[in-house]
Amino acid sequence: MSDTARFTINSTIGLAGHFDPAPAEFGLEKHDEDIGTALAHWNAPQGPYLVLPFVGQSALRETLATTIEYQLDLYPLVRSGNRQVTDKLLALGAAHGRASLLPIEGIGDKYLFVRDMYLQNLN
Repeated sequence: MSDTARFTINSTIGLAGHFDPAPAEFGLEKHDEDIGTALAHWNAPQGPYLVLPFVGQSALRETLATTIEYQLDLYPLVRSGNRQVTDKLLALGAAHGRASLLPIEGIGDKYLFVRDMYLQNLN
């Protein structure tokens, strides 16, 4: 309910999402949740750690969650016949993914470091 109220407030008062008045004016904080978090909350086992080609590191539970989220993705709704718009959206998504990996700069065995950091951030 709070996420729906937050969306409604930011879409109207926030001028189509350009501003974020929901937390300051109404106390509606942003929730960074996904299906993998919900599965963890429901005690779904994490499963083995995987490194998938072209996808990267994941646990079995997160792979399942990502597959479900991909099916629910809103990207096809904003996809444009204009190739420039589509390319910019893809580049923005890639940049966001790369930026999330920047703090993972370790010393030693990179595989073990990345695996441990990924698994620690799941919980």
